[in-house]
Amino acid sequence: MRRPAAAPAALAPLFIAATFGLALDTSFSPGSWVSPATPCFGLIAVERLLRGERFVSSAHLALAVLFLAGCGASLAAGVWSGRSGAIASDEAVLLLRFCFWVGVFLLTADALSRAHWTPRLAVWTAVAAVALALLRLVDGLVAGGLHAEPDWLSQNAYGARFSLFTPFLAAAAIGARPGRALVWSAALLGVLAVVFLNGSRSAWITAALGIGLVVVIHTLAGRLRAAPAAAVAFSLLALAALPLAAPQPLRAKIAARIATLGRLDADKPLLTRQLVVEKGLLLFAAEPWTGRGLGRFSKSEVAIVTSEQAWLTDRDLNQRSAHNGYIKALAETGLAGFLPLALLLTLLAVKGLPAAVRLTRRGDPWAAGAYASFAAVAVHLWTLSGLTGTAPWFCFGWTAAVILRSRRGGV
Repeated sequence: MRRPAAAPAALAPLFIAATFGLALDTSFSPGSWVSPATPCFGLIAVERLLRGERFVSSAHLALAVLFLAGCGASLAAGVWSGRSGAIASDEAVLLLRFCFWVGVFLLTADALSRAHWTPRLAVWTAVAAVALALLRLVDGLVAGGLHAEPDWLSQNAYGARFSLFTPFLAAAAIGARPGRALVWSAALLGVLAVVFLNGSRSAWITAALGIGLVVVIHTLAGRLRAAPAAAVAFSLLALAALPLAAPQPLRAKIAARIATLGRLDADKPLLTRQLVVEKGLLLFAAEPWTGRGLGRFSKSEVAIVTSEQAWLTDRDLNQRSAHNGYIKALAETGLAGFLPLALLLTLLAVKGLPAAVRLTRRGDPWAAGAYASFAAVAVHLWTLSGLTGTAPWFCFGWTAAVILRSRRGGV
């Protein structure tokens, strides 16, 4: 493959600013694209247009375009069939937002695959994980303690961001030189403590997955050094003692959250999400080709709640979020949108792992963090409707960059 020109150094500050914007934005709202990161990506796109560059043809580009086409087809089919009557303004805006988010994916993949400063950006992404943990701590103090619900972001929103950023910190710790391993491991311990105290069970799982994948990739690459691995292992052991040192209200919250893991069959939040998934499958079965229409999941009604679910009525159910990014995409866009999305994520998963191993073997440990971040976010999307946001597409772009960079033999 012919090696393209390196990405301009002037883009590095914009990507760093966008990274911290995604980590620290407290104006979060579902589906929002107006965040501190938005103007950064806008300037990145303008810079590219001014240089007259085009995206190189690739499977990533083709599948992303097909996904957008499927989203558009779902809106058009609703109007054509008379099911929707007309495209609502919020649905049309959502299509434009998906164009922006897919653009973020493509810009990130292209720039980071050929930039000399990509390893430096990975370090800043690890630092952003620490900044996010500090934000959660301050939010807890404002809300009256970490045992209380946070004010600035929801518990789930914090958890989703930790899924993205924590693996980069794990990669920085495990791939660090012996002299820096202790510092990065201490930072990882602090962040993991906040992840634990935040109480998002999905984030507990994805944090463990991310660290595990970073270790596996370094092992397969023959790059797992004893000192950093020992420092990280010690940090994880220290984390186990955290509940003993926490104040009583916080200990009670942690104990209650852990207890739910042993009785998931009676956990109302989990059972509610199962019902919402069932709703999505029913919507897909009714409109399998183009779906119910982009943005119409919470506007569509089905009847599946029985008397056994007395805490949730049909009306309550139908107004809820899908709480599953994949089911939401399947129900709203049908096979037209879901198949390209599924193929894109499968491509990133299958090609990304060996590419991350190759780059880590060549001395780029950040690639392990990028792939682990993708895996963590992809798993977290099973419990969160997170595809309607910039952060996951930015994460997908990192993994696509790993694949492209490995194919080109590095930068």
